Amino acid sequence: MRAAAVVLAVWALAGFYGSLGPAPVRRVVPGQGALLGGLALFTLTACGALTVLVLRSAAPGTTMQVGALALIGGAAVTLVSVALGSAGLFFMGTAIAGVGFGAGFQGGVRTVVPLSEPHQRSGLLSVMYLISYLGFGLPTIVAAVIVVHGGVARAAYEYGTAVMLLAALALAGTLARPAARIPATPAAPASRPGGPAVDVCADACRTGAAPGRPSSSHGSAPAHKGDETR
Repeated sequence: MRAAAVVLAVWALAGFYGSLGPAPVRRVVPGQGALLGGLALFTLTACGALTVLVLRSAAPGTTMQVGALALIGGAAVTLVSVALGSAGLFFMGTAIAGVGFGAGFQGGVRTVVPLSEPHQRSGLLSVMYLISYLGFGLPTIVAAVIVVHGGVARAAYEYGTAVMLLAALALAGTLARPAARIPATPAAPASRPGGPAVDVCADACRTGAAPGRPSSSHGSAPAHKGDETR
């Protein structure tokens, strides 16, 4: 559930940039919505790809926390840029959100996949991608309805707020996660029901012969056979 929140957030953000991205860009840079709208989506995905490369060796929990924080910060900066009409601030927020996009999805997947058995991983990844595409598609339809009835600015604010809330939920889940407990290895039994535990190899070595081979010395053969019997 923690991973689902951040996966929904990152793909909802990607859906917003992929469908309605040119509309807020047109507000901050009048007359350049189509070209700069594509550049905004490129900035988001390029920063996401670089983040995956940089954080490939980081712990999954740390990666997901970085993603959630960057999503919150990037969405907040982007909303402020729409209110102020600042193109530079808009692309700065987009770049920060791109860091959240890459780190959030990578951290979410890497958090849950190691917990599954090998025969469960295909089903688990199917569920993860189902969540991803639902997050990519459904919020975009809702945002389009808001644009029709309330305008681009309202859609951007409500969409961005929803993304920040999902990211905050995921961040709270990772911070509140209890430390993983490694199950204790059961100690070897000190004795068997039939008598004391005996190391056959050690006994054989003390008699000068390997287990399963007859001793070359007639005197040590009975002791070896007795050890094997025990």
